[in-house]
Amino acid sequence: MEGEIIHCLKCNDYIQGDLKGNLISCKCGACSIDQTPDYYSINGNFIDIELAVKTDSGRKWVRMSDLMKEKENNKINRIDKTNYYLNIAEAASKRSTCLKRHYGAIIVKNDEIISTGYNGAPRGLPSCLERGKCLRQNSERGTDYSNCVSCHAEMNAIISASRKDMIDSTMYLVGKLCDFYNGSSKELSYVDDPSPCSICKRLIINSGIKRVIVRIDKNNYNEIDVSTWNETDIIGGY
Repeated sequence: MEGEIIHCLKCNDYIQGDLKGNLISCKCGACSIDQTPDYYSINGNFIDIELAVKTDSGRKWVRMSDLMKEKENNKINRIDKTNYYLNIAEAASKRSTCLKRHYGAIIVKNDEIISTGYNGAPRGLPSCLERGKCLRQNSERGTDYSNCVSCHAEMNAIISASRKDMIDSTMYLVGKLCDFYNGSSKELSYVDDPSPCSICKRLIINSGIKRVIVRIDKNNYNEIDVSTWNETDIIGGY
């Protein structure tokens, strides 16, 4: 925007200057405007100015105060970090080959993603999606895993990372129901009261993962402290 003409709404004068510099002078030279990243001021007092902004249809005048409001709104609407990671886990779940529920998991340590995983058949073996049927379709949730050919999302994420990297890390987990048996591959609602199964809990404990964060809906989640799990949490499932 070098060389653009701006209009000071306080003194009603036009100012010519280099907006990339730290100092802009009025055309008459009677005053100077200090430029900071967020606003313009005369002698430390905030003033509103208009900027000539280039658009596809030409130029338009935009008030600096409006640009500041837009910047503040963008800060307010910025996604929080937990839901950012949950969104990535949800994207991983879309690779699932399960006909009942699509799960995705990621492991994060020091703000770096260590590994990802989704539920599906072991490598090289036919999945339920390829078969067109689920061997435990009528089984209750959390039971009869001996008839399930799938590796869970948590399992696949854990085996893809080294234990030294997983110590004190956080796992993000998202599960969604799917509607395959009603003739649709469309995902439905989020899994109600989501939590790792008893088998995955054992692996999570031994891996050194400190927390598991599970999505309730698009904006809400539960945080689970792994250290609170006991024997009753890791039995059953067969």
